[in-house]
Amino acid sequence: AVVTAKTKPSPNLQSTPLQVMQQKDFAVLGMKELHEAVKTFSGVQIKDYGGLGGLKTINVRSLGAQHVGVYIDGIRITNAQNGTVDLGKFSLSTLESVSLFNANKLDNCQSASEYASGATVYMRTRRPTTDSLSVQLRYASFSTWMAKMNVQFERKGGSGFLDGEWTDSRGDYPFRYHSEYEDTIGRRSNSDIRYGRIEGALFKGGFSSHIYYYDSERGCPGGIVRRLSDKYVNVGREWDRDFFMQASYQTWFKEHHNIKLNAKYTNEYLRYCTDYPENQNTARVDNHYYQQDVYGALCYAFTPWSWLSLSASYDVRYSKLSADLKKFDDVFR
Repeated sequence: AVVTAKTKPSPNLQSTPLQVMQQKDFAVLGMKELHEAVKTFSGVQIKDYGGLGGLKTINVRSLGAQHVGVYIDGIRITNAQNGTVDLGKFSLSTLESVSLFNANKLDNCQSASEYASGATVYMRTRRPTTDSLSVQLRYASFSTWMAKMNVQFERKGGSGFLDGEWTDSRGDYPFRYHSEYEDTIGRRSNSDIRYGRIEGALFKGGFSSHIYYYDSERGCPGGIVRRLSDKYVNVGREWDRDFFMQASYQTWFKEHHNIKLNAKYTNEYLRYCTDYPENQNTARVDNHYYQQDVYGALCYAFTPWSWLSLSASYDVRYSKLSADLKKFDDVFR
């Protein structure tokens, strides 16, 4: 078979390999979560760490999740604890497109941190052009309830949206255990998840803002032990509370000058507990982690001719990680 296609030039003389998926593609393929869209790109591996609410990370060409920058509207999503981003916390319902660059994006006006990753994933938030209201309620297998609401509006050149989602699932799906000595059907335990997400955005001209909150509780299922799976519950629970707000402003003047300002504040909380009487083979811990991150960026680009662009950018970031572990030193970066 012979496959032919025309190359599609990307804006700003982009020479980095680029893959893009648009909002219309999400609907056609029935995708709901960010990781479902990203895994269709070539060279990508999505790792799912167990259970319905398992951590979902991305690596590109096996470089590692810490080397992949994930951005929403040009501002990076960070994690001071492990340097990775859980893609399972983001929905496609508010996005216009998702892009993957195998190296750095080459825009003529971008922040310094955008040059610091081996690969980059960009989420572009959808800017509403009409007023609309959407409400969904769904029920699925394993006692799964899902509710979603989306409100968007457009007024005098400005627009915005409010998007909320709530999910509760027991996650006790059946599985078959087959070996030389037995053939039985079991049910997954401690694989439940409950989470709520709410986010909103405002846009007007070169100004954009985004606010996000995510709250969840989930079980962390253990391994399957032959003939003893019902004895080893492996009770582990995890709680997450993530919040960030960000704003960006970009303007052009005298045709050849471009300035962009970015600002973001992030606050995250994580609790991991295995201190339950049912545990027989797991260390009993109850750890709490707290993260805060403040970020700002100033970017300037000068384009005297179409074939020449000069740019400079400066980023400021402060991160703090603290925990209630014994002899744990707070981390400042």
